[in-house]
Amino acid sequence: MQSIKVRDFSLEHTMDCLQFFRLTKENEFYRISHGENSFRVAQKGNKLFFEGVPAAYIRQFFSLDEDYKKIIESIRIDSHINRAIDEYYGLRLIKQEPWECLVSYILSANNSVKKVQNSLLKLSEYVLGAQAGPTLHYKFPSIGALGDKRQWELCSAGYRAGYLADTNKMVDENFLNSIYKMDYDAASKALRQLPGVGPKVCDCVLLFAYSKKKTFPTDTWVGKFMRRHYPDCKDMSDPKIAEFGRNYFGKNAGHAQQFGFYYAFNHPEIYNKYKRK
Repeated sequence: MQSIKVRDFSLEHTMDCLQFFRLTKENEFYRISHGENSFRVAQKGNKLFFEGVPAAYIRQFFSLDEDYKKIIESIRIDSHINRAIDEYYGLRLIKQEPWECLVSYILSANNSVKKVQNSLLKLSEYVLGAQAGPTLHYKFPSIGALGDKRQWELCSAGYRAGYLADTNKMVDENFLNSIYKMDYDAASKALRQLPGVGPKVCDCVLLFAYSKKKTFPTDTWVGKFMRRHYPDCKDMSDPKIAEFGRNYFGKNAGHAQQFGFYYAFNHPEIYNKYKRK
């Protein structure tokens, strides 16, 4: 078991805020599977204890080398977001691999977290021919490993199976890597050419896989948070709220989005009446 010191970091908030799907809780440890890696990690005070990957991977995965205080200071611009930051301080944005992140968020459209997790588990089991229960973890299938719609259907992808099968044929490593070099507008245009990638899925992938932090993914809960607290957003559609969020919170809007999402998700009694337009 290895350990490193951390500051301004909450493993609990980071892992529980629903930005990432392939994880389970094992007592005080989180078991995390991502790409080809599977590792365990726990936090005790200002230390992270982990096994299965090197320290450099942990630092990169959890964005531990970012100037967190500077990022947070840049989005502390009103009492509403400050309340969410204060309650969930230490929440970081995980740096995910583009292919797994893309598949995960296509699966997430109009779907529950448990169903997404089940589909991702089945994907890994199917490719490796594994026989296992829900607590075991596998490597994520590479691009092209599942070649047709029927294979995706067997992984409980539902109506998304067609989107995933077509996307699987349209992308390769070169395409996915090229997104890193694009600005937000160009990257968004490129990703939205893919089947099953609408505005919210696109923005999630740009934020969580490509660290394009000006992105402001807007789902039901982010929409509720913004309509509740920002009068300009009261009658806005989700895409318009996403645009407002990018302009209002600026270059680190993605961090504000995640705090707003998690706060609203954990306080439904406050936000349930603020419906999507």
